[in-house]
Amino acid sequence: MANKKKPPMGHDPLAWMSEVETTPENSPTENIEEIKQDVVQQSTPVSSNSNTSENILNSNGWITVTLDSTLTLSNLPQLHKALCQYEGKRIELVGDQVSHVDTATLQLLFAFISSNDVTVNWKSQPSNEIINAAHLLGLSQQLSLRTPE
Repeated sequence: MANKKKPPMGHDPLAWMSEVETTPENSPTENIEEIKQDVVQQSTPVSSNSNTSENILNSNGWITVTLDSTLTLSNLPQLHKALCQYEGKRIELVGDQVSHVDTATLQLLFAFISSNDVTVNWKSQPSNEIINAAHLLGLSQQLSLRTPE
């Protein structure tokens, strides 16, 4: 048996990907509509702390989604699952309480906002943390954010 080479960082941040078993139920050739249905059924709220998450259908037909105060790679899978449940909907994001956001989360928000399957607006101006991080990555315009002062 060949020895696996140890990653230079001491750990493999993508090791969890190799732990997913491929079965006929989750094979890449499975019908994409079935996968979307499974994601919607298994979704969790955007916030890992359900007390701070608001998923409210407004009288104008928009769903208000409040983002966690900390948006990092560690909670990215939960955020992704939660956002997927809103496919085909009109979403208002609330990010005024976000105190920490990383690049991966902004990339996910960019992909979500850019999707043709959902309409997204910011309900109010998001936190300076989101605005500054988006500006550094050149995503201000794509995320419909003002430039920092």
